[in-house]
Amino acid sequence: MFAGEVFKSGLDKGIDWILVDYTKVPEGSTLADEAGIGARPYWVRIQAERMLAVYSDFLNGNEIFVHARIYEPTIQRVDYVEQLVERVRIFNREPIYGEVPDVNEGLIIGYAAPTWEVWECQITQNVDAQGKTTSTETWAVVDSGDVTVGFIPLVPFRTGRRYGTTWKIDPPLRDLAYMQIEEFQQESNLKTIKELTAFPMLTGNGVNPPQDGSAITIGPHRVLFAPPNTDGRPGAWAFIEPSSSSLTFLKDDLEALRKAMKDLGMQPLTDANLTVVTTANVAMKAHNAVQAWALGLKDALQQAWKYTALWLKQKDEPLVNVHTDFSVDQTASTELDALIKAEAQAILSKRTVQEEFKRRGVLSDDFSPDDEEQQLAEEQANNTLSAEQAIDPVTGEPVQPSTRPQLLSKPPAQQPLN
Repeated sequence: MFAGEVFKSGLDKGIDWILVDYTKVPEGSTLADEAGIGARPYWVRIQAERMLAVYSDFLNGNEIFVHARIYEPTIQRVDYVEQLVERVRIFNREPIYGEVPDVNEGLIIGYAAPTWEVWECQITQNVDAQGKTTSTETWAVVDSGDVTVGFIPLVPFRTGRRYGTTWKIDPPLRDLAYMQIEEFQQESNLKTIKELTAFPMLTGNGVNPPQDGSAITIGPHRVLFAPPNTDGRPGAWAFIEPSSSSLTFLKDDLEALRKAMKDLGMQPLTDANLTVVTTANVAMKAHNAVQAWALGLKDALQQAWKYTALWLKQKDEPLVNVHTDFSVDQTASTELDALIKAEAQAILSKRTVQEEFKRRGVLSDDFSPDDEEQQLAEEQANNTLSAEQAIDPVTGEPVQPSTRPQLLSKPPAQQPLN
């Protein structure tokens, strides 16, 4: 669930963050004290809008984070009133400048150990001499400490394009979001016109309005009269309604926009208006993009697990499995027959076909070819049955062993005479 939320938010905003933090322990605590309070590393998801600022730099060929500000608002209950308390968590690493003249003087040669601070917006109520109340906002540090792991443990998951060395990201689906707004506007306009078409206006031609200013009631069980006017000409009633051709035009325009949104969203298309080549190309682009995003998620999760191991002072680098074989999912149904034929013609082995079936989701992930061979052998042994006792085909009764001497199938050979 955590990885799914990171992936979805990364697609929506172009980037999402994972903070691998550790339970705060009192200074001077032993390992037994940490175990007693349940100290452990934990992950916190940081949405893009909460990351107020983040800066990185390259040191010894690696990009490291040197500053980050995270918006962390909290709700505090005071009696029966809830109050919003604004807080900002700041991670920082001060630069270390070189001091050797004509070599590295004034250049950044490293960064100090990372620290963290929590700033809180505190509101003070002031009452002047006239009794008027004013509020004053001040930011103050309410908590701080060192990041003992030795670096700022932030892991980005990025799907959008990064602007240079900054962490400003262009979301990959931004144009699709703009088209979504346009689609909403067109659908709203179409709905409005449909309502206007369903409720036409009544017009009276040659009919004098009531002199007393009363309104004319229309609807079922109503009769409207049109007496002659002062010129002696009879009046007439009629309804004015817009033409339905405009509705057809707006509907077709809306459908065309929705089709363009599908193309832009890189979704596998099955529209009959597209040729087979066009559909395959669009689907392949979508699969390549989704596969790249899934691989990025896998790298981010593995990096977060690596940071978790470092918090625990372990050197393990866990591996994360993320499904990335989307092209196989799209063509799995059309390739099964080809795999079966290839195995029948001895082009592929049975085990290879089983692995390909497992890859395409036909077989479960825990399928084992070795266990399957063992089960097939057991079933074959059970199917090869032999009669425990001979049955007389005439009586159907078991044949009893005969006590008569056995007749030889051929006479014994004659012995030569002496």
